[in-house]
Order: sequence, then structure tokens, then C-alpha cells
Amino acid sequence: MNLDASLEALLPARQPSAADGELLPLRVHGTTYAIPADCVRECRDLPPIVRIPDAPRYVEGVFDLRGDIVPVVDLCARLSPQPPGADARLVVVVIDERDVALLVHGVGSRFRADPASLRPPPGFHAAQPEPFITGLVHHAERLVLLLDLPALLDGICRSLLGSPALPALPAGCR
Repeated sequence: MNLDASLEALLPARQPSAADGELLPLRVHGTTYAIPADCVRECRDLPPIVRIPDAPRYVEGVFDLRGDIVPVVDLCARLSPQPPGADARLVVVVIDERDVALLVHGVGSRFRADPASLRPPPGFHAAQPEPFITGLVHHAERLVLLLDLPALLDGICRSLLGSPALPALPAGCR
């Protein structure tokens, strides 16, 4: 299996929504985002990451997760101009039965959003919409932006799939 096929498999059909259950807050620079907690396999410190030549700036590389090769998407580079610091963490999520790791500045505690507090995203980006922000919710006296992981990863995977310089993974790395 090559990396192209591996990343194409990340494109999901549906992501659980904020109304489905608990959310996990992710800190990227000074902004708090949240993803459905039931998509999260684990949170971990940074392992050694193998860089991929000519990958988009927000693809950090891949790492070995107990024998599985997992792509690392740098949400810090994707959503913020600030690079991750020493407190950076990986959040391994499962999208359509595939693991992908999100590099973030920090991770908070799970919380349950009140469905009545969910708000649609503002329409500030008329010229360049951000389809991966699905809404906002109040939590711990802050506004939290809700991420649509399939929409966010779809653009990343499509840009990777269009890159001819990506190497194939060895057969034992499936």
C-alpha cells in the first residue's frame, strides 16, 4: 500500500457531531477548537516523526503507532501562524477506521456541550470559506470552535494525493 492510498482512505463519510456526545478541546495558539471525543483513540507526547519530502507545510510526516504508520497533520501550521511549542501533543483520531494524528499546542478535558448552546459559524470568510469550522459552543467561559475533521482532512489529503513526490510505504508498514 502506498501513502497515496493510505491517505485516500482517510476521507470519511460522516463525522459525529457536537450533538452526539462529548467533545475534546484542542488548543492551537490562543484558540480553542473541539472535536467529537468518540473519534479520539489517544493523546500522547510527541514521538519521533519521519518527515515526508515536498509534503504541504501542515503535514509534519508519519510516525509508528504500535506497528501502524500514522500520518501527522500539524493543526498548528494549518490553523495558526505559530509553530507548536515544547508542550505540543499528538491527538490520534480515528476517521473512517483509519488513524491520523493531529499535532496541537495542548489538549483539555472532555466536556459535554449543551445542544441549545451550539451556534452556527460566523460568515466572515465569504471570499474564502472555512468549511471545516461547523459551529461554536460556549465552554468554561470561552467560545470554542467546532472542527469538522472530515472537511479539514479532505483538503489535506487531496493536496497530498496531488503531490507526485510522496514515497510509497514499504509492504510491512500497512
